[in-house]
Amino acid sequence: LILYIFGVLSLFGGTFGRATCGWACPIGALQDLIGKKAKYRDVKKLRPFRYVKYILLIFTLILSYLLSEKVFCDYCPIGFLTGTIPTLIIMPGFVKPLEPFFIIKIILTFGFFILVLSIVRGWCKYICPIGAQLSLFNKISLVKITYDESKCSFCYMCRRVCPMGIDPMRETDSPECIRCGRCVEICPQKALKFELRKPYVR
Repeated sequence: LILYIFGVLSLFGGTFGRATCGWACPIGALQDLIGKKAKYRDVKKLRPFRYVKYILLIFTLILSYLLSEKVFCDYCPIGFLTGTIPTLIIMPGFVKPLEPFFIIKIILTFGFFILVLSIVRGWCKYICPIGAQLSLFNKISLVKITYDESKCSFCYMCRRVCPMGIDPMRETDSPECIRCGRCVEICPQKALKFELRKPYVR
């Protein structure tokens, strides 16, 4: 567990920051597909709740250690959609629908859909402990997004397309940035771009 969480994820986080959330996460892909109809891109009153995912990260690690189980994988909505449901179809008696475990997964999955249909990337913003782990590396990751103010025309198109509701002109190293590159792609002046972080020299 320790090697997995702090080894593999730290390797990806140290190299790409939270780019895994923007480019490789199946939950992120699902959110992008169904989140186009989401009512809100960002809710300022809910921003303090973005710290909940860090609490869940600590809670998940402690509980996983105590129970010797991959707690997050067991209760993740994607695990229910891609693992539990296919298992029920292939092996109907393998999971009993009335078990507390199964009922909890159904409730969490419904909650997931309500959240992401209400707020763009709501799962990434408020819940995901894996995203919380990766976000810790955004300020030091090898790959980063840079902003050149001299090229900027201040059209603010980058703000409007950011799924995480941050300002790419000021927060390129924000823990909330998922390095999806939408701001880079839409910038007409190419003021934003991906670069390798230069080593700090005194």
